[in-house]
Amino acid sequence: MIFNKSTKHLNNVYMSYFEHFCISMYFSGNLLIASVKAFVHAWVPCWFTTSTSDLINNFKIIIDNIGCKN
Repeated sequence: MIFNKSTKHLNNVYMSYFEHFCISMYFSGNLLIASVKAFVHAWVPCWFTTSTSDLINNFKIIIDNIGCKN
């Protein structure tokens, strides 16, 4: 069941398992860094003022260009 759902998802996003793994790990690492920056920004508002917006815009560009459809 998990294999079938995973295969369906990979087919929907037009990616191999390895491609999906790499991009997901890239997102994960960047989100971890973004979380720390957002935490710091909450305490010191003049630091990392655009980091969250920059990350979201960067992710959108990546997703729009990797063939992700869903």
